[in-house]
Amino acid sequence: MTTPCISLISPFYNEEASAPLFIERCSAMLSGLGSSYEMIFVDDGSSDSTWDILRQAAAAHPEIRAVRLSRNFGHQAALSAALAHSRGDLVVMIDSDLQDPPEEIPAMIKLMREAGADVVYGVRTERRGVSLPLRLAYKAFYRILRWLSDIDIPAESGDFRLVTRRVVDILVSLPEHGRFLRGLTRWVGFKQLPHYYSRDARAGGKSHYSLARLVALAADGIFSFSMKPLRLATVFAGGFGMLSIAAVLYIVISRLAGNSAPQGWPSLAAIMLAGFAALSILLGIIGEYVGRIFQETRQRPIYIVDQQAEKSSHQE
Repeated sequence: MTTPCISLISPFYNEEASAPLFIERCSAMLSGLGSSYEMIFVDDGSSDSTWDILRQAAAAHPEIRAVRLSRNFGHQAALSAALAHSRGDLVVMIDSDLQDPPEEIPAMIKLMREAGADVVYGVRTERRGVSLPLRLAYKAFYRILRWLSDIDIPAESGDFRLVTRRVVDILVSLPEHGRFLRGLTRWVGFKQLPHYYSRDARAGGKSHYSLARLVALAADGIFSFSMKPLRLATVFAGGFGMLSIAAVLYIVISRLAGNSAPQGWPSLAAIMLAGFAALSILLGIIGEYVGRIFQETRQRPIYIVDQQAEKSSHQE
């Protein structure tokens, strides 16, 4: 089989409302490029009719290959599965909810070829159809991530990006289970350029990224790419250690001065409570790192494939 020039890969999770339109728009865009292409669609254990839609599309179009995972492994695992199944010289990562317009891809390909870059990543100039609290949460997420991370992850950049085959091969070879692909892509290096665009509202259905999922994604990004939380833990520990020494000196000096009951016990109690709270936070930070070490040592697969479908073999 001829190796396609372009691979478009996308994870799906309960996207029956937007899947037909997404496939139609991606097919129209790729057909107009004049290059050979393939589309790899990974169903991340959907409970609606998403898999049926993808399977039928794969049966009707030889350019489409559909992969169904055995359960919901999460967005980053499904995207990793799609990367592993891609064969193109250039690979486009894009979500299936049509918030990232497929029509932006030709401009990204042009920029990559003209500049000789290995990565062109999308940067959102605005977010349509997103509530104000969630927009604020996204802004906070990116700024905290950039401050804490040991690598420079551009603000307002998601997984919508175009990468070369050598970048894909490196990403697939990385063994870690805590996948944060936008961070891993930056870690790989090579020449990387931004492509600015306006993000649309969802074409249908509802977002699967709740505030809790956003916090979990932020934790993956922070604890996978930064030692700063542990360093901050050391700073906090040192600070509270100094406060403890100061409190002991105060008690000793007051005793020597003849004061049997030093004043200020409420303040000292408040400091102790603050210290216990800080200790709990520090233990939580250490627990996050230990938990990730434990996850990596188990060496379980990132995902498990249940079924595959493509027109050439009619395999399901």
